Amino acid sequence: MQAKNKEIIFDGAGFKAESICVQQFGGKLLSDKESQYKDIDALIESEKHGSSYTVSIKDQLWSSEKYGCIQIEQKLINTRNNKSDVGCFYKSEAQYYFWRVFTKEMGDTWLILDRNVLKQYLLDNAATLKTWATRPTTEAKNRSFNRYYDRTEGVMIPVTTLLTIGRSIPVSKEIH
Repeated sequence: MQAKNKEIIFDGAGFKAESICVQQFGGKLLSDKESQYKDIDALIESEKHGSSYTVSIKDQLWSSEKYGCIQIEQKLINTRNNKSDVGCFYKSEAQYYFWRVFTKEMGDTWLILDRNVLKQYLLDNAATLKTWATRPTTEAKNRSFNRYYDRTEGVMIPVTTLLTIGRSIPVSKEIH
């Protein structure tokens, strides 16, 4: 997502990741507000179980390549009145996360994580995880867009660590 003249312009990376995911794994994109508020982007079909499961699809190609980790949004803050809310990680009702990441070793890859397993990992390792927050320039930009919450905070988890609790599948080169 980019900003231009106080107008939000989506770069399309998230939408592209959603489309590629559904094409590669089968399923259906969900765009209804109820699903979006629950951070559910798609229903993916399970060949093993003959059913489908809810998925939150994230694109972190840039940050995973630059920093070797993914960022998990845990808290939203309004710096003008100090009100806060939990981030999308805690609001999510998806069963799985499909993170599109890039590493030198694996290339363009889906990192697939069971949401409950990831949630337990965060609880067990909260004291040792590296934290992050939006930069003051980003917060100023968010305020200029009249966003209620202008700061985001969370944790960063290395892709190599997440591979110990999830799995990876290369992004299909035929699709994009």
